Amino acid sequence: MAQRCTGTKMTKTIVLITGANSGLGYALTAALLADAGKHVLMGCRSIQKGRKAMDELSNLNLPGSMELLEIDVSNDSSISKAAEIVTEKHGRLDVLVNNAAVGWQTGTLSKQMAAAYQTNTIGVFLTTEAFTPLLKKASSTPRVINISSGAGSISRTLDLGTNVPYNTLGPRAVAYCGSKAAMNLITATHARVLEPEAFRVFAYSPGFIVSNLGPHNDAEHGARPAEEAAVPLVGLINGDRDDEHGCFLRATGQQTW
Repeated sequence: MAQRCTGTKMTKTIVLITGANSGLGYALTAALLADAGKHVLMGCRSIQKGRKAMDELSNLNLPGSMELLEIDVSNDSSISKAAEIVTEKHGRLDVLVNNAAVGWQTGTLSKQMAAAYQTNTIGVFLTTEAFTPLLKKASSTPRVINISSGAGSISRTLDLGTNVPYNTLGPRAVAYCGSKAAMNLITATHARVLEPEAFRVFAYSPGFIVSNLGPHNDAEHGARPAEEAAVPLVGLINGDRDDEHGCFLRATGQQTW
């Protein structure tokens, strides 16, 4: 049964998922809890929402274990505090999934841009940097998975045969798309600099799925269930695609940068 654990055995794979209380993060947590060998750190900005999500998952009586970790990836102090907690409780981390993100924002364009980059780009970089020392102590191959988007693909944006968010959403779409493109560069950078430490680093596009990132991310507009997108990620976490280290992946095949 999934529990609020404060410690783990060395045999368990410890996975930190940011933004774990909803959408893809929640679905991935549930999928991992089906494995008794997994211990999930549910990274949540809101403790209240995190506890609600944990209670729901606990009722599923899954064999894996979990605990709540307060982390706001848009806040430097929160990231540092979260890393300190994991260091004290576990002394290591096996997999980091940078999933927390913000979508379409309100306010001036400059405020929308700042909010998107703070969470989707800067937050990913700072979180990875903060947890790298713990990942270096992983029980097996350390992995970093950054949840990206096809909307952040530069080559796709330049493809005149492909529709891009700007066409329907206007300039505000650039905030999200640009922040994901910048995150992809961070992914490539960490893939290169951490490879000597035997890390495996990926950007991953789950496709158009149900989430709270935007007003059209629902089934009515063709979004797939987050549960479907979580399945390939479990394989990625388990090392099934380690030979594609440093790549921008999709469920099957690769996304162009």
